[in-house]
Amino acid sequence: MSMQNPLPDRIEHTEGHPHLTTVLPPWAGLAVPDGFTLTETGVYQSTTKGDYLISGPIWVDALTRDNHNGSWGLSIRWWDCDKQMHCRAISRPRLHEPGSALAQELACEGLHIVPGKERELNRYLSAFVPEARLRSVTRLGWVDHPEDALVYLLPGDVVTVQGKETLVYQPERHSPSTHTLHPKGSLEAWQDQVAAPCEGNPLLTFAITVALAAPLLKAAHQDGGGFHLYGGSSRGKTTALQVAASVWGCGADPAEAASQTSIHRWNATRNGLEGLAAAHNDGLLALDELGSLDAEDFGRVIYDLAGGQGKAAMNANRTLKEQHTWRNLILSTGEISGQQKIQENRRQTKAGQQLRFMDIPITGGIIEETRGLEPAEFANRLKRACGQYYGTAGPAFLHAIVQRFHTSAHLQQAITEQVDRETGRLAEGVSAPEHRRAIHKLALVLDAGEMAQKYGVLPHLLDIRQSIETVRDAWLADSNNRPSTILGARAVKGFIQKHRERFRDALTYGGPPSPHRDICGYYNGQADLYIFTDEGFAEACGGHNAQVVASELSSRGLLHMNDGRYKSKHVIMQDGQKRRSRYYAVKGHIYDEEFD
Repeated sequence: MSMQNPLPDRIEHTEGHPHLTTVLPPWAGLAVPDGFTLTETGVYQSTTKGDYLISGPIWVDALTRDNHNGSWGLSIRWWDCDKQMHCRAISRPRLHEPGSALAQELACEGLHIVPGKERELNRYLSAFVPEARLRSVTRLGWVDHPEDALVYLLPGDVVTVQGKETLVYQPERHSPSTHTLHPKGSLEAWQDQVAAPCEGNPLLTFAITVALAAPLLKAAHQDGGGFHLYGGSSRGKTTALQVAASVWGCGADPAEAASQTSIHRWNATRNGLEGLAAAHNDGLLALDELGSLDAEDFGRVIYDLAGGQGKAAMNANRTLKEQHTWRNLILSTGEISGQQKIQENRRQTKAGQQLRFMDIPITGGIIEETRGLEPAEFANRLKRACGQYYGTAGPAFLHAIVQRFHTSAHLQQAITEQVDRETGRLAEGVSAPEHRRAIHKLALVLDAGEMAQKYGVLPHLLDIRQSIETVRDAWLADSNNRPSTILGARAVKGFIQKHRERFRDALTYGGPPSPHRDICGYYNGQADLYIFTDEGFAEACGGHNAQVVASELSSRGLLHMNDGRYKSKHVIMQDGQKRRSRYYAVKGHIYDEEFD
């Protein structure tokens, strides 16, 4: 990350004149590479024809390498045009990129570079050999420590016990989070202008606690995934996303400050989404406008993002690239649900997708309590505040956690015990195993919010438990979030209604075969039975377990059975011959069944 340093340069007394001082440049004591000169006006290259300016002042103050003495890089510092100091760690391969990508990035951050001198700048930086060494890490989030100490790397900060670790963030390439995850304003200002107005607004409070829960996924031994707020336009969904984003970085409205905000849009490629997820490792991934995503298989996107590992790929040398890995808690918004997005391409929603990406319907509005203001004015004030005060609550929460628990083992023990206890409370009366698993993640969000209140990060006026219970109840009440047994049975009904032509007449003796080649089973008109092949029934179940779905159909009297088995014996005409075998046979009056 590029970080500004407004501190004055080092000052020393001039010998013999204690009232006079000499200002030493920050690169004093460093060996500047041969053939170059570094002054307060810039870097000059020495040639037989004279010295030529390359760029503004820039230098390397340390070399970087990872814990295995690999992934070497440079810690570079420079002055921008206002003489504000910036610093960043870059990997050595960046000096050998085609074109001038690195120079363009540095120029965007205030370094003056003479056009056409980009290669000379790279040679200059590459020739530095400072004595200092720093440990580099290529991704944000929790860092493994040999003594199990808690260490969390942010773009501009290392959160750990005092004196435990000195790290530098060195992404392999451009990382969007380096410019969007940073603080502005004080924690007190954020509490007053962003958190406090969420009082009486359960979904806004929920958004904040989701953001705080993201770093606790590892300690809770939970996979990634997240929550999707969906409903009609103008219901405050993006405002909720802004509130959540402001916990860690800039929460400005993406429609007004797309390059500054830490909120991203869904309209990205699969590789792009993987890059965003990796850039927000162990943190919140805020994604807006699900409908803008052009994905043939959104269900696969859900699995990939929740699974935390990118697609394997080859580089130009035909060797495997290092795969992206991450662990995120996603907060998403859109006018359509995740299930609707999956079904856009005539695919069935699977139970695992529903658990990893929980659709939360917004039936009214997200903003309920407006503190005496008109709803539009309240929303506009809150949205502006998210772009003015941000990036302080998340780091403060991490510092409190690290100072209290010290080691990963202690944190894991505390979090798992708390989450298990809260899961029991939140899931009271909930029998479906998959629903209890989903509520397990809500319990983590609840614990994060209550911990943040205990540590003074969140105001106590926020009702954390009410916000979680509101989301839980909305999710359970949605007919699309029924147990997989119900969803599977509903899928079978819908499949039969949609694909009648794929059932061959079971009683046809002779005559030409059905012209439809994609046969999934047979229809017995006399008994009014839809007789599925194993493959056809699996397809009809829409990804739900066939045996579990058959059990649900049987309990409702919708499955023809003999011998007490889900698959009953039937005689079917195949290729002009009678064949007797066992099939799943669904009764025709499934049309009249309501699976609510």
